[in-house]
Amino acid sequence: MSTTTHDIETTTSPIFLPAAATVVGALAFAALGTFGDGADGAAHASGDFLVVGAWILTLAAVMFLVVVPRSMASGRAAGLGLGLSIAALPLVLVFWAGITPVLAVSGMLLGAAARRSGRGAGKGGAAIVLGALALVGYVAVYVSDWMATNNIAGM
Repeated sequence: MSTTTHDIETTTSPIFLPAAATVVGALAFAALGTFGDGADGAAHASGDFLVVGAWILTLAAVMFLVVVPRSMASGRAAGLGLGLSIAALPLVLVFWAGITPVLAVSGMLLGAAARRSGRGAGKGGAAIVLGALALVGYVAVYVSDWMATNNIAGM
């Protein structure tokens, strides 16, 4: 009896899962910020969420469908990834706009691509670390703002 194994190639892009998780996460935080405000007299405007959601989806489409794939194919992934991760850091302060996660994850993806290719491994590693730091800061600022608005833990 003989068995035959077949190697199956997957055509799933390494960008798809992180991009999808980024969009879902950013939209979830935007929804929390818009509809999770428990303060007395808080206006829960669906229009606010739709504007921020459209901004997140537009920026994510540009970054994950155009910028990141083209940069991964070129030799400039390390530098651009580092630039995007650095840009994401101060944008943590504009947390309600949903910009930070998209830029941070784009920078991390390009940094990982640079490390895998061996071109700009140092910059790629820095892009990953700074992108992760921006994401942690984004979550911390969003959660602390939500806690303060809803008077959780006596804030």
